[in-house]
Amino acid sequence: MASEVARVARRLEEAKATKHLNLSKCELLKIPDGCYLMLKGVSITTCDLSSNSLKRIPSKFFSKFPLLEELNLQGNKLSSLPEEIRDLEELERLDLTSNIFDTFPLPVCDCPKLKNLSLRDNKITDLEVSRLNSMSALVELDIQDNPLSADTQTALSDMDWFTVHLGESDPVGKSLDKLD
Repeated sequence: MASEVARVARRLEEAKATKHLNLSKCELLKIPDGCYLMLKGVSITTCDLSSNSLKRIPSKFFSKFPLLEELNLQGNKLSSLPEEIRDLEELERLDLTSNIFDTFPLPVCDCPKLKNLSLRDNKITDLEVSRLNSMSALVELDIQDNPLSADTQTALSDMDWFTVHLGESDPVGKSLDKLD
């Protein structure tokens, strides 16, 4: 436990200089309140919270880091995002791979500069394809390894103004337990 706290403190200090907050693999169950205090006044542009055990992202996270361009939430236990994510007006990349979303997180549709969205390896069965049309900056959507309905897959495959990755991904690089 003490080593994880020390790791987080070191990374917060690094973020002051680099503007990149990397709290990946820190065994976090929640975002520590201390990170908001230590980084007050720092313009964080990228944030990596991957490979933790986060079940939710608090609303205040988005108001404390409003200049985020990249947010990596891969490998957590997230099933939803707060409405306040739409306040990230500079967000271009959002990685929600390997979480437990069972529905498409609609608030991301209101992120005006979002170009790349990965929802690979979740539990999404359906999504409002019409809402994707409102995402004018979207270039790439990765929704592989989700149990999408046939109708949703057909509708997504007809999208021609951005790249959609559907179906099963190549198992090369996946952990052995996921191949079973």
